[in-house]
Amino acid sequence: MKQLISILAFIALAIGITASAQSNPRYAYVRKSNVNIRATPSSKGRVVNKAQEGYVYYAGPDNGDWVKVYYDIFNEEDGYISKSLVDVLESCPLPQDKLNSTFTFDKDGAIGVLNFTRKGDKVEYDYYIKDKELARSGGSGIIERGSDEVNYNADSGELFQPSTWFCGIEDVSGLPHAIYDSKTGKLIFGGFLWTAEN
Repeated sequence: MKQLISILAFIALAIGITASAQSNPRYAYVRKSNVNIRATPSSKGRVVNKAQEGYVYYAGPDNGDWVKVYYDIFNEEDGYISKSLVDVLESCPLPQDKLNSTFTFDKDGAIGVLNFTRKGDKVEYDYYIKDKELARSGGSGIIERGSDEVNYNADSGELFQPSTWFCGIEDVSGLPHAIYDSKTGKLIFGGFLWTAEN
């Protein structure tokens, strides 16, 4: 009986996530390392797991200053992370006009530039990540540079993730496509959180 209840709970959770996927699913991008995931939306809540910078989770509803995250969907495990430690994005289709845009980030001594060029059902991207301190000391400061192409579905607006994430970041999200939030102009691609240039 307990196993049947567990299976039914998993099906209900999967249906809920699938339903939300049809109307702008939410994702939480973790901005710091060693972030506590707590059992309850409180700094006094029991720590049930840890999140690392760059991790991406399905996000549930907000609860005050906390957001619910599903850190292990297959085992029905969820918890809460302080909203001050994550960026919550509502996933929207990536408009075709953004495929000829530049995205950037500026964080913790590093800057990055990401450019897209659409080529039919493929999108070419090129990027570089620069260490500000190295650049100030006279060099280019570039610590990583790359380019490749990914698939793009114009009907759904889905831009697929690169096969390997940048700077050796491990893809723990399992998300096959990039996450774009049209309200904020933020994009999760290649393990980094980018912002569209105006």
